[in-house]
Amino acid sequence: MKNKIKEAIIPYLYLLPAGVFLLFFTYYPIIRSFYLSMFKWNLMSPVKKYIGLANYTGLMKDSLFWEVVKNNIIYILGTMPVMIFLSLVLAILINERTGFRHFYQTAVFSPTLIPMAAAAMLWVFIYNPDIGLLNKFLAIFGLQTKAWISSSDTALFSLMLVMIWKNLGYFTILFLAGLQNISPSLYEAARVEGVGWLKKHIYLTIPLLSPTILFVLIVNIIQSFRVFDIVNVMTKGGPSNSTNVFVYYIYQTTFRFWNIGKGTALTSLLVIILLITIFSVMRALNNKIHYA
Repeated sequence: MKNKIKEAIIPYLYLLPAGVFLLFFTYYPIIRSFYLSMFKWNLMSPVKKYIGLANYTGLMKDSLFWEVVKNNIIYILGTMPVMIFLSLVLAILINERTGFRHFYQTAVFSPTLIPMAAAAMLWVFIYNPDIGLLNKFLAIFGLQTKAWISSSDTALFSLMLVMIWKNLGYFTILFLAGLQNISPSLYEAARVEGVGWLKKHIYLTIPLLSPTILFVLIVNIIQSFRVFDIVNVMTKGGPSNSTNVFVYYIYQTTFRFWNIGKGTALTSLLVIILLITIFSVMRALNNKIHYA
């Protein structure tokens, strides 16, 4: 009897350190944010005034909030499909070129190793309207040059391009890991049957890689909502809030305008949006994932 109790308790003891870490550094801050969002509180003042859901109803009437939501949706729709498609294609091509696989892996993954702030500064130079490499390149072919991150028409697109370049290698490596778990005998059988290259990957690779695709999709959604440093370094949310996204808006509200109540309400909304989005994606795709 004692041995059975011991066997039942020991696994939970191993989980205890991770559980304590999650409790104090993940769950408690989330609960605390929900609590503080019920107050009108300026960090410079010790007085907190309880106002219930007024911070949330105020956000629903805030035009800037909806502009931030729109920017984030455009950012997700503009980066996620492109990044998943390109990283999957690159992973397939690298996986099939076995002789130079390690070289291609290193070349593709290199941008991921650059710190985000350093990468952002590099692209600030590339996008410079006067001496930037991009405009110099366009001028060679007589194409129109632009103030890429100084114009509200192109600023968000410019940030999206940087993030695709920065994260493409990371997702390519994830897909490569998934591809190398697929048995070569399946591809050999497809070749014997006369299946073409494109059909082979549509009807064989993609279904077998579906768990990895789901994982990459979820990670991409989370990263898209968490984008901050590139905005902070390159545009500060401008021009005219055209690149202001959720986490940067939280930073502005909380640490520049010291509105803790509104900032924590935004944080709580972000948690809710992420949970609903991820749950909806997993529920919608659950029947299409092949784990065997």
